[in-house]
Amino acid sequence: MPTVAYDYRARYYDPAKGRLTSEDPIGLGGGSTNFYLYVLNSPTNFIDPSGWRPGDKYPSAKCAGWNAVNDYNPTSVAQNKEYGGFIYQNPDGSFSYTDPHVNNDAGIGNDYTIPRFWQIPIPPGTQRGGWYHTHAGGPMSPINSDFSPQDMDISDKSLHGLPGFLGVPNGQVRMYIPNPGNPEHGISFPLSSKNCGCQK
Repeated sequence: MPTVAYDYRARYYDPAKGRLTSEDPIGLGGGSTNFYLYVLNSPTNFIDPSGWRPGDKYPSAKCAGWNAVNDYNPTSVAQNKEYGGFIYQNPDGSFSYTDPHVNNDAGIGNDYTIPRFWQIPIPPGTQRGGWYHTHAGGPMSPINSDFSPQDMDISDKSLHGLPGFLGVPNGQVRMYIPNPGNPEHGISFPLSSKNCGCQK
């Protein structure tokens, strides 16, 4: 009887064999010479839900933001710690994201408009294209289920109109389209694999 392989986006998993059937597309970038490993055989400590990683290239800021949040939100929820980082545009027009910084306090000097991840550098020759963060674990509430006014100010004011991406405790990914230069904030909406722009 043929086995059904599970499609994990970048790789396939064979449950009968108990292993991935295709090599990690990042090769040696995965940290091992065994390209069939999943998160260095340590799934209780690491995750890789998309099969991608920071620095990989995506067709749009929206696609990079969706992948960034999906990569780190499960860990954020499990550890009940907020994470944040930048989306950046490469010279070839593609987009990538940085490794995150744990951002469990208000920010630098308790200023919400200067979060901890602000100190994360983006690669030389690139430019910021947005930011992403998570709201950690805990019960869903109006406070942690969407962008806060302070979060919106980061996009509207601190990043001069760049979009934001958010992971909330129930696993949903949200995108914020800013409204720079206006007293009212922009709009926030759910982002999914269907509307993130990752499919060519």
